[in-house]
Amino acid sequence: AQAAGDPPFVLGVARTPARDRTGTKVTVVAIVAAMIIALLSLVTHRQQAGTAAPLSNWPENPKAKELAESALLAARHFNIGEALDGLEKARKIEDVPRLALWQSGLLLMRGERLHATQVLSVLESRRESLQRVDQLMLDAIQNEVTGRFGPALEAWRIAYEMDPDDIDVGLAFYAAQVHEASPELRTTFERVAKLDDVPPPRRLLMSAQLAHRENDIDRQANQAQAAELASATGWPVMAALAQIEMARALKAMGQVGESREKFSEAIKTLEQSDVLRPAIEARLDQMDPALVQGDMAHVDSGLDALQARVLKAGDNYAIGRLLHARGRLARRLGDNDRAVAYYTAAAEQHESARNPDGVASALSAASGPLRRIGRNDEAREVLDRALRLAEQSGTPSILANVHGNLANLAATEARYAEARKHYEASLTLFRELHDQRMEAVTLGHLANVSVYEGDLRAADKLNREALALFRTLQQPPDIARILTSLSTAALDSGDLSNASEFSEEAVVIFERIKDPNRLANALTLRADVRLHAADLAGATSLLEKTEATGNLDDEKQAIVATLRGRIAVLRNQSKAARQAFGIALAKREATETRALQRASRLDLARVELMDGRLAVAEQTAIEVAVQGKEDSELSSERDARLLLARILLDQNRHSDAEREMAAARALLDGTPHFDGEATWTLLRSRMDSNPDRTQRLRWLIEHARTHGQRLLELRVTGMLYAETNDPKLSEWREQVRSLGLLSLLGPMLVLGS
Repeated sequence: AQAAGDPPFVLGVARTPARDRTGTKVTVVAIVAAMIIALLSLVTHRQQAGTAAPLSNWPENPKAKELAESALLAARHFNIGEALDGLEKARKIEDVPRLALWQSGLLLMRGERLHATQVLSVLESRRESLQRVDQLMLDAIQNEVTGRFGPALEAWRIAYEMDPDDIDVGLAFYAAQVHEASPELRTTFERVAKLDDVPPPRRLLMSAQLAHRENDIDRQANQAQAAELASATGWPVMAALAQIEMARALKAMGQVGESREKFSEAIKTLEQSDVLRPAIEARLDQMDPALVQGDMAHVDSGLDALQARVLKAGDNYAIGRLLHARGRLARRLGDNDRAVAYYTAAAEQHESARNPDGVASALSAASGPLRRIGRNDEAREVLDRALRLAEQSGTPSILANVHGNLANLAATEARYAEARKHYEASLTLFRELHDQRMEAVTLGHLANVSVYEGDLRAADKLNREALALFRTLQQPPDIARILTSLSTAALDSGDLSNASEFSEEAVVIFERIKDPNRLANALTLRADVRLHAADLAGATSLLEKTEATGNLDDEKQAIVATLRGRIAVLRNQSKAARQAFGIALAKREATETRALQRASRLDLARVELMDGRLAVAEQTAIEVAVQGKEDSELSSERDARLLLARILLDQNRHSDAEREMAAARALLDGTPHFDGEATWTLLRSRMDSNPDRTQRLRWLIEHARTHGQRLLELRVTGMLYAETNDPKLSEWREQVRSLGLLSLLGPMLVLGS
């Protein structure tokens, strides 16, 4: 069996010797008579049917049988070279189809696709003369050559049901189930593992693979360690496969560095042993912990090391996997054009290998970078093709992935009902697969859709369901990621207490697992929380910590610059604010994310307003509002119309301001947002007459205090004191100065002014 997540290459491969059969004692004459009758019947049947008798599936020559049994025992221990040598010698003495089948599977495991294909083509030409189990094995291995593991699994399933005592067919069936995350994996394990001839280290490895699929991380680690120790002398490849299971367990525990090291040990052994396909899969698995630590160079060099060997082997499926990995790396580096090129090339390789699942997966992956560079029409085209291929093959995991990316595209284009439909289709498939991790991920996506639709209560419920699943699965990276989403949602809804609690736990986890990329996100979120709490020093310290994580991509640099700009605004430093917001806009223009560009343009417009350049600020707000409406990006239009209403009020254009306030109100009803609501209320108060104005301000102060929104509370309190000539105004001014919130001493109109 292969390590979890690896292709089900034919591994432990042996044919149990013909079994003794007992029957009623008969005389020699009776036996001879029966043989003659059977022979005559067979000849008659051949004449009538015109077909040949099935070939024997096991050698009769004693020497060939001995060599075959020894070779396949070696294969059960993953001594691939010894197994291939023994099979080759046995076939020279007596060539039977079963030995050729196991040989082709082992050749495939070594990445020798062309040689394996030659062996299989000879068997294919003799298909009609093969026994039924051998025909099924031929189908299974031919599908494995092209990476079509779903059909391979079904062929192994039928073969094993036909001969449940065949240890090697059982091991191959189990390996296929591991790869496809079959829900019946435990049942097969219990059937296969009890067979007497399964080597003890192999049984431990199988147990670790089962634990991985059942998300029992502690058992996975314990069984993997036991398998490695049991294989330490004499079976290096088996030990390497056990190390891969340990590496996966360590990754799930959040021990990223240790996971990388374990993967490295395993990969070195596999490559030295010329076990190429599992080495490729291990190398690709190792990408995740390396990318988590931001070590792009390590990933790149590892892929380089594989490339020459993969190309030499001529394994289209493996080449496609490698190109797909390069696409992932390019996407993480922000090079979306290169990512599209790699994914497209991967799809072509899978197509040449006649692997529709691989094509669908690569096309689906390409839709993400296409979407990010604004090529939505192309993204839709590749996803439509991917969906057709996935529906034809019927592989649930691929189909779920395609539905997920169709949902992502629909959400980007504000087609939320369509996004929800595809996410729910994806969720159903992941539940059928018993894939709780992807179920939780999809729940998080559905929560985001609920946020876009303005249903914050539903979003919170979905995110909490996802968090509960991640906690059950003991997946620290996923726990921290969903905590970040919960914190963002809490901040949007004004719940500063939960936003602070969630973001703090996320920071702690990301620091522990050494994930600088996501740590930067969590730190900037905490900095935003501190700004809302009127803690400029705390926010500044967190931004410095964010920059110290290193390797910030353009968007993270834009977020840091934006928050520095807001701090400068609060300190009444318009020049510094303009510079910071300009940096953010430049970074976002490089990533071609239009919604974020619009946010930065509005930030710059607020600085123009700060400096009294009302006409420039008004023009920018109008342009952003129009663009947001054209793109159905409601939050951009909402924020632009709120800013425009303020600018119009500053110009005493009350009727125009009323129009914008009505438009903003409608948008807020569709996209609830605490800061937006507070801004609208403050603007409304300017248009009220007393006592309504005073009453509205008092309500907003209480609302801000309830949610821990210290900055808003201070702002509105100052406005109320000024409105009512309260003697506490001077004391308030001193407090504001001590906090560095100098902008509150000027025109205190809206949040972020």
